Amino acid sequence: MFDRNRDKRIELGEFAEIIFTDEQWTPFDLRDKLSKRDFDEIFNYYDKDGSEYLECGEMRDFLKDITVKIGQVPTKRQLEEQTAVFFRLYDTDKNGKLSRDELRFLLTNKK
Repeated sequence: MFDRNRDKRIELGEFAEIIFTDEQWTPFDLRDKLSKRDFDEIFNYYDKDGSEYLECGEMRDFLKDITVKIGQVPTKRQLEEQTAVFFRLYDTDKNGKLSRDELRFLLTNKK
């Protein structure tokens, strides 16, 4: 279903489709399991500059860690493309960075 090119692998773009379309699953299976404290730790870990936003490079690091966690090694190009997809879908105010609320929605589907 998600293996569009039928190579028997879920590639980064296909992985993103799973995240966005399956209402029962998010990265690390976090829906309804992620406490505020855990979320804050994740956000603070990736917010390297302490700006209270995840800018492009920080979000790219987040996505890389997710894909490595599931056993894939994305190329730089794949990470760039997928980062753009995440910003297009979750950067609701279109300021080029993700706020805590925008990342919280990505991980938990809650505002």
